[in-house]
Amino acid sequence: MKAIKKEVNNPCEVIDIDCRYACDVIKAVPELGYIERVPMENNILLLADEEGHIKGLPHNFFLSFPNSKHFPVQDIIGTVVFIKTKPLPPLDEEIYDYEVDGLSNEDVELIKKIFTEDNQAKLSKKFDEIYKDRDYWSPIVTTW
Repeated sequence: MKAIKKEVNNPCEVIDIDCRYACDVIKAVPELGYIERVPMENNILLLADEEGHIKGLPHNFFLSFPNSKHFPVQDIIGTVVFIKTKPLPPLDEEIYDYEVDGLSNEDVELIKKIFTEDNQAKLSKKFDEIYKDRDYWSPIVTTW
């Protein structure tokens, strides 16, 4: 099945993975470490190393999350993999993990747009504006 792998300082590449579940992607891309699943549109999942910041992994790219109130632009670090998942079954069925489906050509083009120079420059500027007055990793205190 088609997936996209993006390593630090390298262009994204379309790879072929043979995995039934999202947790199995670690066998195809062991540098992912402990997998964090980040849902995106069209049943696309971004898989990254959950402990990447603790490990001091380097910056890879910026990613926009327009519906996130506190983190609308995030700094994605380390190697990541984009996969597509099958739609979840009805709630009455037990779910082991997300089942992997291959990315379509349209999905690949959508993901590649993330890495364009113009988009990354725009997101980098927005990231700097958002976090200019506080550390990106400092906790957000919300009062009601």
